[in-house]
Amino acid sequence: MDILKLLFEPIVFFSILGGSFLLAMAALLAVARQDQKISKLKEAVKKETTRKEELHNQVSGLKEEVGKLSGELGIKSKMYEGLVGQYNELERDSERLAQELESSKKSAPKPQPQGPVQPQKENQPAPNPPLKNTP
Repeated sequence: MDILKLLFEPIVFFSILGGSFLLAMAALLAVARQDQKISKLKEAVKKETTRKEELHNQVSGLKEEVGKLSGELGIKSKMYEGLVGQYNELERDSERLAQELESSKKSAPKPQPQGPVQPQKENQPAPNPPLKNTP
């Protein structure tokens, strides 16, 4: 029972009580700091979540735009291929016509030059007679 007597001694009692109080205050201070850290982390998570949603929306918009542009590219590619085909066909036709012209020039007799060519006068209206001044 010496321990009980010792515990009820005012100095020991208040020392134990003070130590317990200090431990409790340290625990409360640690909890408060943890709460501050938790609130900062919650705020950071909220910002990052918002940022993630914005990025997701941007990616979705860009995917839609890529799909639209891909469709346009396909159409333009087909148009280009069609124009290239038309160009190649026209080129072949012009080469064929040039060869036909060359062969027709070689086979056709050369025309004999005729005398000097005089320009034809067009029907011109007769000039109006001068007006007479009457006094």
